[in-house]
Amino acid sequence: MKNHIVVRLIQLDRRILLLVMVTLLIAIALEAWLLIFRQPVAEYSQLQSERFGLEQSLRDAIGLQAEADKLAQDVATLSKEAEGGGVPSTMDQLLIQTVGNLDRIAGEHGVALQGVKPGAARHVPMFDEVSFDVEVRGKYGALMEWLHAVEKDMRTLAVVQFSLKSGSQSGPLTMSLKLAAYRATETAGVGR
Repeated sequence: MKNHIVVRLIQLDRRILLLVMVTLLIAIALEAWLLIFRQPVAEYSQLQSERFGLEQSLRDAIGLQAEADKLAQDVATLSKEAEGGGVPSTMDQLLIQTVGNLDRIAGEHGVALQGVKPGAARHVPMFDEVSFDVEVRGKYGALMEWLHAVEKDMRTLAVVQFSLKSGSQSGPLTMSLKLAAYRATETAGVGR
């Protein structure tokens, strides 16, 4: 029987025999891929994508840690300023200190402090807020320098609103401001 098969194979055209052999090799390679190599290649691809994701998470975490360190440093600086930097401990001291500083800065910049009217105090989360209606007169440049100095030197103040009015054609301008001063409440430091 074996001889009969061998004789038939020898009688086949060489091209057909080559085609059968190539087809057989392709079928074996496909079977090897399906049974042996497909799962390890898929696992390798998954591991590569997980590795990339972990590297990205690590880079993000390093950036977040740097940002958290900077914020912690800013909080420490602000706490140090609040404790020893002349931040008033009572509302009366806040009023006196705010009016005094506004007047001092006005004198330094050549503007006239026309009036400061304190508003009612109210509690906002972690802070006590006192509003002030302030009116100053002077030249435009001096008023802007005064406002910049107030924002720079008096960090616990925030400008809520302001307006500029001119009295006459060449006369000084009048700036009306609404400022809010903030003081940390006694309970704000409890969570530290």
